[in-house]
Amino acid sequence: VLAGALFKTLTAGPNTTPGHILTYVYTDGNGCVNRDSINLRVNPKPILNLVDTAVCADRGLVNLNSIFRAPTPAPGNGVPTWENTALPQRNAIAGNPFAGYTFNLSLVNPGNSYPIIYKFTDFRGCTNSDTAIITSKLVPTVDAGFASPVCEDVAPIN
Repeated sequence: VLAGALFKTLTAGPNTTPGHILTYVYTDGNGCVNRDSINLRVNPKPILNLVDTAVCADRGLVNLNSIFRAPTPAPGNGVPTWENTALPQRNAIAGNPFAGYTFNLSLVNPGNSYPIIYKFTDFRGCTNSDTAIITSKLVPTVDAGFASPVCEDVAPIN
């Protein structure tokens, strides 16, 4: 947990009550010793778990809450942000923390994948992030051709 004079929170891990006890010991030039201790509470990072998703390009809007695996941080408990780092599709994400966010498939090129970064800072100031890939799948082109009018008593049409 300690490395020299450094307290490594990641190594110590979360501990809310009573906290990690840190003791500072000082010896002056005369050999006199004094010490002081504090309880340092280490808060856990928010738990984020996004899952990659692939959707047909004609689906329109992807609700970004649908790419969470539980638990989903509640918007009232912190500040969420979504980012799409792919250019020029940065404006494909829209919304707000309470109504939710969407990824607009009509603003991206079909057949490509886009990294979506979710960052969340909780009410204690602890931050975490996770990345998911949204793949916009190509929609097949279908042509039924042309059909001439037929009479009702003809053989079944294949």
